[in-house]
Amino acid sequence: MKYRLTITQNTYARMEVGEGKRGSVNLSNGFLLKGNCDIERLDRAVRALHKRHDAMRMSMDEDSEGLYFEFNNEEPYGLEVVELSSEGRDARFKEAYADASSKVRLPVSLDKKSMYRYWIYRITDDEHMLFYVANHLATDGGSMALLNAELAKLYEDPDRTDLPVYASFADFLEERERLYREKFTDEEKNYWKARIEGYKNPEMEVPKVIETESTMQYGRFTVPLEKLEKISRVSRSSNFNVLFTMIQLAAAELTGQKDIALRYAFANRFKKEFQGTIGFLTHGVTIRHTFSGDEHWSELAVLQRDTMNHDMKHLTFSDCIEVQEYLLSYIPNNGKKGEKLMFADLDVEPLVFHSHFTSGRRYVGLVAVEHGDDLFVTPYCDNRLYSREFVLGLGRCINKYVDRILASEDPTVADLFKE
Repeated sequence: MKYRLTITQNTYARMEVGEGKRGSVNLSNGFLLKGNCDIERLDRAVRALHKRHDAMRMSMDEDSEGLYFEFNNEEPYGLEVVELSSEGRDARFKEAYADASSKVRLPVSLDKKSMYRYWIYRITDDEHMLFYVANHLATDGGSMALLNAELAKLYEDPDRTDLPVYASFADFLEERERLYREKFTDEEKNYWKARIEGYKNPEMEVPKVIETESTMQYGRFTVPLEKLEKISRVSRSSNFNVLFTMIQLAAAELTGQKDIALRYAFANRFKKEFQGTIGFLTHGVTIRHTFSGDEHWSELAVLQRDTMNHDMKHLTFSDCIEVQEYLLSYIPNNGKKGEKLMFADLDVEPLVFHSHFTSGRRYVGLVAVEHGDDLFVTPYCDNRLYSREFVLGLGRCINKYVDRILASEDPTVADLFKE
């Protein structure tokens, strides 16, 4: 059976077709496993994970009607062992990390067996690096966290049958198609169409330095979580809503255009049967606002919160519009509060790997992750359009807003924009 892509999924898929070659829109994750790692048992756990989730047995193809997904029952790749040539612990770790980082670029969306690949590197007898890549069309941020937790449990016993079973990704796609057939009214379409009517992206100075790749990741910036949480409490809102509003504000300040559209990624796991589903459950939800200098921060925070809450009633069909604008993914995973990931008796150290976005489109994406005492915001940008200065400028503006909101009773937009 063929499952058609939504506009948001098509947007991600078409990002991979640029400048006459395929690229990759991949997410990645990795861990340093310390202790006596049983590679054969881990391989069985990876294979069991593939059998549990149809999104890990999915491929993409195209016909005269456009792109589509289909599922297979082929034997999974399992855990692929990568041999290292370096000697000494530090040199072997460096070699493994470099090799894993290069694999983020693999165009796994073209693979007819699976859009997921897992690798293992032996650093020492007591240290192994586990790394995997998944194409974004087959996963989202919530899925990555679910997969990590399940793999850890399956490592304890690859044959276990006590893990909860949720609806498949195919079930989710069928449900989405049914809703579009039966519930997608003109009222729903016009709700979102009116959101972007007449919108134009900001005109910006072309960067003076063009990097070797069309899409680059620039240095991330941080926002102190304690400060952000204080603003959220006073605003009776969430960290996500506050950050989202600040990114819109920063874009308006840096570009000089007061009318700014910003889209956020929202994984639709409202229904109980989809709460543990692996796949791309994300909707793109566009928020647009025209800022004025005399608006107060409190007004913006309330408006943003109320707009997002009202949009939830129409979320199912937010993908009916397509705009090229700023994107934001937000992962509220606080390292201090979350449960520690355990692979049986192995100590687990999370490793930071960069996702890879090679695109023929012009965009800037921001992935925000709560971890420890800070919010880490990592931009992924098309540097043909957005300069490094612009990206880092977003971070400077946001931290400026945080400090001024905390220092003032209720600053206006003009107050926030002042140098």
